[in-house]
Amino acid sequence: MQSASYGSVEFGQIFYFSVSNRNTDGTAIAFTPAYFDVINNVDGSVILADQVLVQPTDLSVWRGQVDTRDTATDQTGPFEPNRTYGIVIKANTDDEPTTFLHGNFTITGAYSVRLQRILGLEGENILIDSFVYDTGNNATGFRVRIFDTPENASAATSGISEASVPEAGEIYTYTVTQTFQIGRQLRQSHLSIVRHHREDL
Repeated sequence: MQSASYGSVEFGQIFYFSVSNRNTDGTAIAFTPAYFDVINNVDGSVILADQVLVQPTDLSVWRGQVDTRDTATDQTGPFEPNRTYGIVIKANTDDEPTTFLHGNFTITGAYSVRLQRILGLEGENILIDSFVYDTGNNATGFRVRIFDTPENASAATSGISEASVPEAGEIYTYTVTQTFQIGRQLRQSHLSIVRHHREDL
């Protein structure tokens, strides 16, 4: 049994890998794995069992994939970001396991804070609240909060006090002020200032 690193993937994405058993001179060894398990490297428990490998015609390179999500629409599966998991290549199922290779892959964090911040300013996973109006009914102030997931954005409390933010999944909070020419209701300025931010994602 050999050990190797198969690579890394961003949390919530599909990890594609290939394996090839070779001699020291680089020539391929024809081996016939059919399945692989994904294991928790901390306690050795099996997370996904008997996953099917794609079988090539020359028995030299085998391909597999691990979806780090439960489904294509959520990220609530058995995996966690910033963790390394094991892949055990084997010939048979758990009833008659014959292990050939043991490798690892790493799941990195989700989108970086900077990218989430940019997506939020483009309108993704944001909540705008705490509006302030002048006598001409112009919005002279409001708050923009950016969240890491649609679920956390939907669960956020509109109008919550500054003392209670950030809420779950809140990445950045902007306080926005605007000035208007009241008689004509023309906006004269727009100022957006970061009030709260998280750097630990």
